[in-house]
Amino acid sequence: MSAFVRPARVGRRVLKSHTATAAVAVAVCLAGSTGAADARSSSDPDVVAAVERGRDALLKTVRPSAAGADALAALALVKLGVRSDHPAIDGVLNAVVRTTGDGKYGPQKHHIYAAGIHMMLLQSAGRPGDGPAMQAILDYLVSAQEQHGGWFYPDQQGLGDTSISQYAALGMWAAEDAGLKVPVSAWDRLAGWQTRGEVAGGGFTYHPPAGAATSTMTLAGVGTLSLCRRYLGIARKRLPRLRPEAGPKRFGFLQPVLEDAPDEDDEQVRKVDAEIETSATSVTDAIRRGRGRFDGAVRFPTSRTWPFYELYALERAVALSGPDRWRGVDWYDSGAEFLLDRQNGGLWRSEATGSVTPTVATAFALLFLSKATHKAVGVEEAPSGPPLGSGLLAGGRGLPTDLSAVTVSGGDVVARELTGPLDRLLADLEAPPAERVTPDIDSLQRRLVAVVREGRRDELVDRLDALDRLGRHPDADVRRAAAWALGRSDAFDAAVYLIRILRADAAPAVAREAHAGLQFLSRRAAAEDVAPPDDGVEDDFERWRREAVTAWSRWYRGVARFEDRIGRGSLDDPLFAPAD
Repeated sequence: MSAFVRPARVGRRVLKSHTATAAVAVAVCLAGSTGAADARSSSDPDVVAAVERGRDALLKTVRPSAAGADALAALALVKLGVRSDHPAIDGVLNAVVRTTGDGKYGPQKHHIYAAGIHMMLLQSAGRPGDGPAMQAILDYLVSAQEQHGGWFYPDQQGLGDTSISQYAALGMWAAEDAGLKVPVSAWDRLAGWQTRGEVAGGGFTYHPPAGAATSTMTLAGVGTLSLCRRYLGIARKRLPRLRPEAGPKRFGFLQPVLEDAPDEDDEQVRKVDAEIETSATSVTDAIRRGRGRFDGAVRFPTSRTWPFYELYALERAVALSGPDRWRGVDWYDSGAEFLLDRQNGGLWRSEATGSVTPTVATAFALLFLSKATHKAVGVEEAPSGPPLGSGLLAGGRGLPTDLSAVTVSGGDVVARELTGPLDRLLADLEAPPAERVTPDIDSLQRRLVAVVREGRRDELVDRLDALDRLGRHPDADVRRAAAWALGRSDAFDAAVYLIRILRADAAPAVAREAHAGLQFLSRRAAAEDVAPPDDGVEDDFERWRREAVTAWSRWYRGVARFEDRIGRGSLDDPLFAPAD
């Protein structure tokens, strides 16, 4: 292996106990086919080999220029672990920095596309001293936003372009991750423009409001709105002010150190709240309707002209909007099979005239196959295998004893009768076993998973107190189910309960589920460096739990609203203090 290539983190699972071994084997027998066993993942040997061939071929084609194709290739290579001081990558990085030589970004041929990719590349490479260049690119992106909230070709007049706007959003995301300040109004105006451009029934067009919704543009819109939801949500949670800290600075910026959160009557807080005009509900509903256009019958890519572009948009949309919500959609398998069948000499080439060059096609293919966005947000493998928390049914605890009551759907073992009012379901979980309508805990857990997978997770938000009670239930299986549901509620307040479970519960399976729920809830692996240990090692488990509680408490203190920190689930709660 070259000294310039870091070993890629391919196929890391957050929870080792969620590997569906015995359950998948039984599912295969029940289904009468090998579909479940043949599911692709980014750790599949064929995929890993294809990625390595593509990486080596792409290194030979990338030029030391700031052209969009070369910057995209460099981005894919950095995401795969190629070091920023590799001559091929270093040449592109230096060329990108030179576009900001006078403190202002000089737009390239592809304008916003190139600016977004340049920002992503500089942020991913993480070289000290590139901060001023990133600020110049961000200034350009923000200044190029149209009055209506979207982006268009700078030298033309238009009502906005969904494709261009998604790369502006990706650039702003990279800027946020690098520590730059993106105006809340930029996210707000983009969210308003994208939601207004939604077509009846869900989905997005190339140039809203004209035309019909397409799969490619719908994926772009879902990804864009998912980023808007993330950063508008952070703004609404009133992040504490930041102060400088001593020591080396990545990108040359002062890294954030949290002070006390501002008072809710703080003038700056009121100003931020007043700036946000787009409702969270409208954004979430548009994401849900866009995602609802895709079902198990869809085979990706759907576009014959832009298949590689579509696959990377697909990978981002799944990762950013919540991978478990795409359960049942054959997104990675079909995309991977398409790519594996078409690699030639390490590269991919578009079959459509006037589409993309082999360099661009290969970069998009590698970003998809390696699940680059999933890794960036800490959900690398969840969509291909069992979702986080899938041990409730198909993980290490095995199958229910009554096999006549189960079937196979999308490679998962599921109960035939899964639905039922959530209140009754939670009451059943809380009741003593002798008083339950459904006494079998496995069946109750399957029903809970089904409620969420059916798109009814919003019902969980109003039942956090009930889930909190279940998190203190005498039965560890019930506590584990509660932790899983809290993590899938999409309610920030659920983080309090999950950290308390992680802190207080001595059952390893429950603590692991709480950790996984926090990872899912935060949409990132804030505690990824403290992955759970193997089962059965008690000393390792206790040490991991203390480290995880400290890491998640630190994360919560950084993003919690002031009123949450002094109210329910207060940080003054001794169960919530950092572990000794």
